[in-house]
Amino acid sequence: SKTWVYIGDWEQFSNNSQGALAAYASALKSKSDNLEALQSRATLNLKLGQLEPARVDIEKIRKLSPKSLAVRYLQALLAFKEKKYPEARDSLQAALKIAPNNLPTLLLGGLIENALDNPQTAELHLNKVVRASPHNSYALRILADTQLRLGRPDDAEKTLAPIDMEKVKDAGVLVVAGQIALAKNEFSKAASHFEKAAELSP
Repeated sequence: SKTWVYIGDWEQFSNNSQGALAAYASALKSKSDNLEALQSRATLNLKLGQLEPARVDIEKIRKLSPKSLAVRYLQALLAFKEKKYPEARDSLQAALKIAPNNLPTLLLGGLIENALDNPQTAELHLNKVVRASPHNSYALRILADTQLRLGRPDDAEKTLAPIDMEKVKDAGVLVVAGQIALAKNEFSKAASHFEKAAELSP
């Protein structure tokens, strides 16, 4: 059972989602209450936007481990994907009570608070993520976007400073960088960022 979970994780790492799902299914066939396999499969299905299979696994996890960090986090992520933001926040706050410094939970908290139009609270969560993981380009992008929403383009620009804009492969980072440049009336720089973003995500 554990071997199948390892195979599933490797398939995910290799960007083979279907292979990963098949491996987790094999793990659960030999041990139906394998929490690790259930959590991995639920997380992957949420990433793929397959919410109903994820919901089934999350309910199984809840029955097996009702007060765990994993179930609170997955409940929050499912609600976020369904755009049930107040419900997502409730689950997220329960997760933070269990593990206040868990980085995936804090990052999700930033996304949820931004969705609820609470950028100040979002920034608090995201600052903790960036302090602990200063080269996480996704967290840097979300934090910079949040600071831009708060009317602080200079802070947003400093947040993105660790990212090499010549080598970046994330179109979202370039879009935020372009929006920051626009806010600072740097129109040619903004145009350059937007053009590169369009090339990466045509």
